[in-house]
Amino acid sequence: MSEGFVQTKSSLAREVKPAEFEEVVFNSYKRKPSDESSSAPVMKRNRRPDPIPKPEDVHRTFMKRARHDIIKFGMTGFDATQKQQTKEALAISLGAKPRKKKGMNYKELKEQLKKQKVEDKADVEFQSIGKTADGHASAKIKNRMRNSKQKPRGDSKGGILNVYGKVKKQDLPQKGKGKGKK
Repeated sequence: MSEGFVQTKSSLAREVKPAEFEEVVFNSYKRKPSDESSSAPVMKRNRRPDPIPKPEDVHRTFMKRARHDIIKFGMTGFDATQKQQTKEALAISLGAKPRKKKGMNYKELKEQLKKQKVEDKADVEFQSIGKTADGHASAKIKNRMRNSKQKPRGDSKGGILNVYGKVKKQDLPQKGKGKGKK
């Protein structure tokens, strides 16, 4: 018997000889080492050589490189976090995708929004009395006072009558109260 075949009771009962076992080993295809001349890029017949760059293009690329070098030199004075932020900003300006915003716990977000709402409410109250959020007097208060004193003209409330005025009953001449018909 061959080495690869395991005899069992059923195979002994049958007494059938198994076919010869054939072992197959897979060898993956490997490229032959190529010469340096064959590894050079092959020019297609229809492809034209690159045109000679114009002086404007050369100047433009030079300016881009100079701007990039200036930004890099400017980053040398920054600390590590500022360098990282500047590099990210530069990459984004060159077309990279910005980082995703970090997720925040919903409860913490709700608390933060509540605090912000309270602060906004306080700012509105301060502005209504003419002060900033710090409590200092607002410089715009004089303008507000002037604007509040001026009355709007035109069709704001009463239409055309506001321009000419209204006649009140008190202003009308009376027919005479004491005199009656005899």
